[in-house]
Amino acid sequence: MNIKLGIEIDGGDFSSRENLPTVIEFAKNNKDTIIYVFSKDNLEKHINQKNINFVKCENQIDEDDSILTIRKKKNSSMIKMINYLKEGKIDSALSAGNSGTLFASSTTILGSIEKGIRPAFTPLITNVKTNEKMIILDGGANIENSSEDIYWYAKLGSAVIRNYAKKEPKVGLLNNGTENKKGNKEHQEFFTKLIESQDINFIGNIEPRNLLTSEANVLVTDGWSGNMIIKSYEGMAKSMLHVLKKEFKKNLKFKLAALILKPAFKNTNKYFDYREYGASLVLGVNGIVLKMHGESDKLAFKNALSYSKELVKSDFLNSIKL
Repeated sequence: MNIKLGIEIDGGDFSSRENLPTVIEFAKNNKDTIIYVFSKDNLEKHINQKNINFVKCENQIDEDDSILTIRKKKNSSMIKMINYLKEGKIDSALSAGNSGTLFASSTTILGSIEKGIRPAFTPLITNVKTNEKMIILDGGANIENSSEDIYWYAKLGSAVIRNYAKKEPKVGLLNNGTENKKGNKEHQEFFTKLIESQDINFIGNIEPRNLLTSEANVLVTDGWSGNMIIKSYEGMAKSMLHVLKKEFKKNLKFKLAALILKPAFKNTNKYFDYREYGASLVLGVNGIVLKMHGESDKLAFKNALSYSKELVKSDFLNSIKL
């Protein structure tokens, strides 16, 4: 049976016509996969792949639209795609569009995989010591979270690491110190909830400076803190690359050194480049939904499609149901 991936290509910083060639190239290289492309634009004449089904939509969700547009724009590319997922016409849904609306529509239309779970954005990152996959949740879907939310994130995150990454989960709470009493009132409540939960392998507080070298592979925190950490992490990586490029241009000796070290820098950059995985899971909803960065380019689109396919092939959704 063919895998059916859904992608809406109206969202993000690039136009649907700029995004389409990457989808076509992926379809050419993945003949066992049918891709449903959702867009408000007339793209049929640009598609000549048999394994691409084009779904014409009335409009798109704009970046400044509120979550109330879920009702007003029922035939937009994003909402139509989520409904296709609900109806079983596609196996996964991928978007670089409005984060709030994607989260709200996924939660409202698909529902949660377990009663009481508040879904979370769950980006993948790589441990620089072990090269193993790690996840952070919540990465910014919610502003505030309860200790019950954090418990469920630890449970869900553990299921992801165990069933997708094939590793024994180790849960860490992102906090401003490693001591048990560190953090504000909420983080102290999170710590107490996790340490009292016998069904979670909780190893304690993790400081953000140890994010990429921690023994933990499931990093939990509230959505506000998680989003700030991820954006700081991405911003620092970009800044360091900018500084290195500037320094290497200073003189001929540095330029020659840069030429020799270019492969090493390229490999190093993979640890910090969000495009390597391409998308972040909306974890907790009853369907495979992935959110791409608004700035996603060809590499990010390609890797996001690959990640989406990998999740479907692994029967990911059923494997993490609690």
